[in-house]
Amino acid sequence: MKKEQGITLIALIVYIILMTFVVAGVTAITNSFYNNINELDKTSESAVSFAKFNMYFINDIKSENVQIVSSSSNQVQISFTNRNGENQTVKYSIQNKTLYRDKIKICDKVNDSNITVNNSTNTITVKLLINNYEKTTVYALEPEIL
Repeated sequence: MKKEQGITLIALIVYIILMTFVVAGVTAITNSFYNNINELDKTSESAVSFAKFNMYFINDIKSENVQIVSSSSNQVQISFTNRNGENQTVKYSIQNKTLYRDKIKICDKVNDSNITVNNSTNTITVKLLINNYEKTTVYALEPEIL
């Protein structure tokens, strides 16, 4: 009698079940990886938006003759002398979850904000929550030397 070699139906079903488990495991790992990458991308986008705001704001408050014209919880208006020697007034405001410098949009998706001006210590405290990325920064205005 000839010895028959091959795959039986039971072995084939076991192989298919094992391959299904392996593919399901690889799919779960891949899905988790891409979800983490997307979350990291959102966080880095928010950090970049805050860095952009920070760049503009520091440039304005470190100019000469800086004065705070007005302030509220979602807006601050700053007057200063720009590099050309001209007096300039800039307003930072938050409207409809978007942060503006005058009429230029700096960043969007601002979920919460608070701008506090302390005239006694010459500081501005800015708290921004952009896409679950919260950052609170205290900016010190340079005292005017006479």
